[in-house]
Amino acid sequence: MPQTRPAQSAGRARWLTAAWRRCSYRSPAPANVTCTWQQLDLPPASQATVRDLWARALLGNFTGLVTLVVEPTAAAFLRVSLLPAP
Repeated sequence: MPQTRPAQSAGRARWLTAAWRRCSYRSPAPANVTCTWQQLDLPPASQATVRDLWARALLGNFTGLVTLVVEPTAAAFLRVSLLPAP
């Protein structure tokens, strides 16, 4: 089983799974949620492709972090895949 560690963000729990490079979050109210590469033990300045696993949607390429809105009673489950260095 991969190691997970809790993090706090404005009083809301966020669970990070570095082994699979996923960041998931649950919120009781709409919230802007930021997941940084550093929280996932990835190089902070690297580029990565981010995919919303539950929506089966590609969110795009991001550098260092991704921010999204999580609606009440919804959840975000993302896969972050590093892109090769140029």
